[in-house]
Amino acid sequence: MKLWSTAKADKLFSLWIRERDGWKCQRCGKNFSTNTSQLHTSHFWGRGHSATRYSKENCVAACYSCHYWKWEKEKQGEYRDFMLRLLGKKNYAVLERKAHTTVQRKEAIKELMGWLVESRETPVKPLES
Repeated sequence: MKLWSTAKADKLFSLWIRERDGWKCQRCGKNFSTNTSQLHTSHFWGRGHSATRYSKENCVAACYSCHYWKWEKEKQGEYRDFMLRLLGKKNYAVLERKAHTTVQRKEAIKELMGWLVESRETPVKPLES
């Protein structure tokens, strides 16, 4: 299978996260199943960290308001506390170490393709190239 572009990988990963989270903001609980464009995939460790860009543990669905006006301004406050509750201290520490490792984007995309397509763990159908 041809390696996906970053744009395609981002789109499929974001869709998977939002479907996994039931189209609900994980902070406020509001349902966005009929207004999907207002629900984002929030990366606790930013997308610039290729090692965690496509990590299921690093991302949750969040509405625009919660994503930008609450969590992005509180990465080491409320958002960190949420992630610690979600993951537990041990898994949070594992994710933090992973975020600070160097991984080439193409390797991160290959890993995503592996669990998203080959394992058939995805609830979404892959887009055609």
